Amino acid sequence: MFYCSSFLALGSIGILLTTRETLKNKTKFSFAYLKVKRTDFFEPLVLTPCLVMVLCAFSYGTVFTLIPDFGQFVGIKNKGLLFTFLTVASLAIRLVAGKASDRYGRVPVLRIGTLVILLAMLVIGTATTSFQLIVGVILYGFAQGSTSPTLLAWATDLSHSEFKGRGIASLYVFMEMGIGLGAFLSGLLYANNPDRFFIAFLISGLLGALAFGYLLVRPRLIKS
Repeated sequence: MFYCSSFLALGSIGILLTTRETLKNKTKFSFAYLKVKRTDFFEPLVLTPCLVMVLCAFSYGTVFTLIPDFGQFVGIKNKGLLFTFLTVASLAIRLVAGKASDRYGRVPVLRIGTLVILLAMLVIGTATTSFQLIVGVILYGFAQGSTSPTLLAWATDLSHSEFKGRGIASLYVFMEMGIGLGAFLSGLLYANNPDRFFIAFLISGLLGALAFGYLLVRPRLIKS
């Protein structure tokens, strides 16, 4: 599998070699660009989607850390099966969610997505059968597949035209932060005790609900 991954990475290099640059005003590389200023760490214009991202990404870290063990606990021996359901659901919803966010706005789509995160975490956390766990994972795939590209589009909208790279980088920093916290804290809480599955997923669901509340009560700070 690692050899296959390396081969695909080489294929991506081949594609990049034949791809034209899209940046209009290019500059040559200089070692001065390696000097990082304080303003380079974060783009303030994308603060709102960054906060929503870290709250939503926490559940992503929780799911990817605990789902293999949870699957085995309810009788699913193939650890990759649940991730297959998650990926297919995520891919299936992306085009629909992307079109909806372009037509109706980023915030309405994110409100729905964060509510589905809460629902998915409750379904997963209370699962006692393989079927219920699969349903919960599919619901989470829908939520993740709709929130992630919408947040990316939203951050692009809010970023200054000259600093879109910095805006997107800020969003990804918060995404990785959320995933890392979700993975670490859920694993720490779980500690190989199946009785703690519910509380771990409940916390992720509550953070999704917090993201929904933030999107609901801060309309003056939000541009859709």
